[in-house]
Amino acid sequence: MRKIILASLFIIQGICSFSQTKKSEIEIKKIGSADYPSSAANLDVSEKNTSVQSTCSIQNFVLVELFCSEGCSSCPNADAYFNAMDSTNANLNALFLAHHVDYWNVPLYGPCGVSTWVDPLSSSVYTDLQKDYTYVAGASSTGTPEMIIQGEKSTLRDIAPTQANSTAASYFKQTATRGVCIQPISIDTVAHSVTISYSLLNSAHNATENLYVAMYEDGLSAHVTAGENCGSTLRYKHITRQLTGKGIFTAADTTGTVTFSYPAEVKAHNAGVLAYIQDATNMHAVAGTKGFTIPQAFSGLTSVQESKENVSVKVYPNPASTSVSFAFEGGINFNDYVSLDLYNITGSRVKTIAVSSRFFTLDLEKEMPAGIYMYVVYSDKGQYLTGKLVKQ
Repeated sequence: MRKIILASLFIIQGICSFSQTKKSEIEIKKIGSADYPSSAANLDVSEKNTSVQSTCSIQNFVLVELFCSEGCSSCPNADAYFNAMDSTNANLNALFLAHHVDYWNVPLYGPCGVSTWVDPLSSSVYTDLQKDYTYVAGASSTGTPEMIIQGEKSTLRDIAPTQANSTAASYFKQTATRGVCIQPISIDTVAHSVTISYSLLNSAHNATENLYVAMYEDGLSAHVTAGENCGSTLRYKHITRQLTGKGIFTAADTTGTVTFSYPAEVKAHNAGVLAYIQDATNMHAVAGTKGFTIPQAFSGLTSVQESKENVSVKVYPNPASTSVSFAFEGGINFNDYVSLDLYNITGSRVKTIAVSSRFFTLDLEKEMPAGIYMYVVYSDKGQYLTGKLVKQ
């Protein structure tokens, strides 16, 4: 048996725990890795009118949160299952957030021996959030991985990991009586800040509810070189990069704005913003919206921080029937990530193209039905261009 003692932290054959007595301090444990399924099903394949609506309306929703860490060898299976749930339900008003906790940023035994991997996505904010869930549930311990559905059902306490998808489906099919919608007001990709407006629908609420606005990022991966996952390459979806609470509502507080900053390393082309209302007394989510992706927001913002470089694009022919060409001019740097997204009239993204040169041609004949499309071009440096494309 291998035992390593660091202060009050004990690491014994992959099971980590430490006892604490204060209200806010919870015993931390490593959870088994083989319990999460390898795939996930659609939350609702039979009901109509359950997809994300383009207008502000009361919608069925479900909030799925995963607490995990790059330093936890039990987490990759749960990450894969969470990713499958998110991908399978991309067109539904299903809110997915993966919170990386920071309590495994310590020396742990793994394939490379005893070493420390500091998860760059981790934050004490998400550790505290998980402990809040644990305390409200009346439990004395928590750990990773943990999936919490609608702020109520936990895979550590209430349901088996194999029941996560069906539990999420049961919440999603409940008829919503309340709602929240958000709209982008401004996005500053230079100062890394976002301002959104919110509206509460069917505004009856109690004085213990909070509005939470979260920025998430897709398309992340990490090659871990220390700790329990040493030598592994991990891939993620809907990683929480910023979680901002509006605070307790007043009786008349049914509309307003929220401004938040996000980490500079967040890549705008993979980011989005969602929102939900949660009761502080029991942590249950009572309304939610999938919100918008940053590329979608660029197509209709009233204020966007423009890049300093003089960048333009020529699109021809426009209207087009079989193909359309894009020719870029100005200071855009194609050594950075540059992409072009196409959105249909309902705001759904229909295509993403990685742009690597100043000129390229897109085939329209088979891929897109006739109609009006919005194109959004942007780079990791905050440059952007928007415009309309007509397919005949």
